[in-house]
Amino acid sequence: MKLEWLGKYRKFVGALYRSANTYSQCCRDNSLGEHVKFNPYEVQTLEWILENEDKNKNMKWNAAHLGMRPNTYSKNIQKMVEKGLLEKYHTTDNKKNVIIRVSDLGRKEYEAYSRYAYKKWFEDLFAMLDEIPEEYVEKFTDILRFWGTWPSKVNTPPEEIGLVKIEQKKKSATDE
Repeated sequence: MKLEWLGKYRKFVGALYRSANTYSQCCRDNSLGEHVKFNPYEVQTLEWILENEDKNKNMKWNAAHLGMRPNTYSKNIQKMVEKGLLEKYHTTDNKKNVIIRVSDLGRKEYEAYSRYAYKKWFEDLFAMLDEIPEEYVEKFTDILRFWGTWPSKVNTPPEEIGLVKIEQKKKSATDE
């Protein structure tokens, strides 16, 4: 059966799905890192925290910006704390406001990973992107951002609403 509704974008959508599926498979594999093994989800977390640590944002904020559910993010953080990659802090005014920092070990492991990843995957990718005009790279980035938000749009619970009972009109003797 030909999927006509995809039209001229069939190859693009197929490549997008394949990329997402391949990434999903590799994310289960703790094969990255020199002394401490970690997975691509944990790399994303390390990168996000490193880029935003000066903002002192809590775990809920970080999870939302990474597109993760808070409970999934919390489990990942706990694993990374146990591995020694991250450290947890709380604010002086609220012990429930947990702030995450990358540990010295986490920084060293990330630096080693980034050198490895650049050579293994990103050097070729960046060379291909260098052949594309900057405005096209920006547009493609917008497309990927859009694609990355659709599950949250689908799975967002509806806002809670109040209900007002509709009173039934009482039948009068003449209505019967």
